[in-house]
Amino acid sequence: MDDAGGSGDGPTGFISLSPSAIDISDYQWSAVFGREDGKDDNTVAIKGENGTYDISWIINADNGIPTLKITLDGHILIKETLTSYLEETVKKNLGSKDGRGALEDMSLEIKTNKIDLLLVFQYIEGYPGPDNNSIYYNLDLNAVYLNEK
Repeated sequence: MDDAGGSGDGPTGFISLSPSAIDISDYQWSAVFGREDGKDDNTVAIKGENGTYDISWIINADNGIPTLKITLDGHILIKETLTSYLEETVKKNLGSKDGRGALEDMSLEIKTNKIDLLLVFQYIEGYPGPDNNSIYYNLDLNAVYLNEK
């Protein structure tokens, strides 16, 4: 695989989730997003005990970096860009011979005082951007697991 200063010919890093079992007993809900080509914003609504959660997965068209936004009855609980997570995951897995990532690498836990989340990714890849100084990301969000507090 190319390093981060590669020629733009191939991925800087590609990681896919190794076959795994996931303990989801701590979560009440699973949100699965559809794959709609050309749509940069997908939202799933969950009617929970504390109100309605809107979970939005918003892709930045310029660099592929997603933002996770969660509201509860219209009030923002989380709005987080996954830049740091993606950079760390791709860097950690550069040079992986089989391109497989352990569940620990392919998932992200987020905890707040109102909810706990577990994001699980099927694959993550990074490509040199057109200027070769930036990285464009492409990833597949498998599911978001949510627990109300």
